[in-house]
Amino acid sequence: PGAAAPKKKTAPKAPARPALNRGLALAGKVLDGELVLRVEAHRVEDILNALELQKTYGIRLILEGASEAHLVAELLAKAKITVVLGAPVLTEDTSSYPVRRAPDLAAQLEAAGVTVVIGSDGWAKSAILAEAAALHANAGLSLASAEAAITTRPAELLGLEKVGELKRG
Repeated sequence: PGAAAPKKKTAPKAPARPALNRGLALAGKVLDGELVLRVEAHRVEDILNALELQKTYGIRLILEGASEAHLVAELLAKAKITVVLGAPVLTEDTSSYPVRRAPDLAAQLEAAGVTVVIGSDGWAKSAILAEAAALHANAGLSLASAEAAITTRPAELLGLEKVGELKRG
């Protein structure tokens, strides 16, 4: 009998846009090289895991803390990883640190060719930076490196190297 009426063609619907996952969005920026991944890693195993991430995904990496970094200093230098250290641990009470940080860690890293930046370890006062730099210098870090570790190197990490300059007077 009669043929079926032709079906009316409708345009396909656009897929629903998924909700933005900010964590994944940031991870994408790290993978795309827009952001640097900063990893707090103290034990050598954790440092090696961070290096593996850097190697596998080609990401830019900065290590924070890095208490056992002297054990893999050559690998860090070869991978051009910057290490951010706080003040040397001078007391026997290491309850606030996962592992003991050698007082001359910055000097050991510098000798291996690792770029060292001195941070505040989360302290809000910037005065701690000068004290930390002095302690690292007292433990063998060159004076020029100690000064750069709290001035020019952090500025470079933050992309602020052209903002200003420290000069005598």
